[in-house]
Amino acid sequence: MAELNDRLGTQVLFDLVVDVGVPQDLRSSRNEGRLIYNARGGVFEGERMRGQVQPVIGDWASIKGDLAVIDVRLRLLTDDGATIIACGHSEQQLDDELVRAMEKGLQPPNETYAVHVAFTFETADPLYTWLNTVTATASGWRTERGMEFRFLQNCRHAVDA
Repeated sequence: MAELNDRLGTQVLFDLVVDVGVPQDLRSSRNEGRLIYNARGGVFEGERMRGQVQPVIGDWASIKGDLAVIDVRLRLLTDDGATIIACGHSEQQLDDELVRAMEKGLQPPNETYAVHVAFTFETADPLYTWLNTVTATASGWRTERGMEFRFLQNCRHAVDA
């Protein structure tokens, strides 16, 4: 995996586990509208940073037929007291089975649902201002309590030929 990360110009920034509550469901009978997921807490840990996911901020997913538009904000508090805002966006095609499950109000099955989100960061803390120029890709999956993500930092703009 390290060799692939080197080739792609990525490195693991941190792993994150977030406790997510039952969504506020604002969808129509046609499965269109918004699902609002609130983060109730969680943890993150990586080589350069670790801490806790602060409650309240969350994911405002918009469902448009078979397309999910994900707009997520997380407030991270590092163990040394810095506040970091992680802002993520993604558009993801939903397969027919998942759309049918969602129309019935069911959560997607853990083993088949993965999400990939592009993240940027904001902080004023001098120890972490390097994050303000970082773009990360987070790949995640559902768990019983919420979501788990691995954040990969994009270290290069292009892959060497």
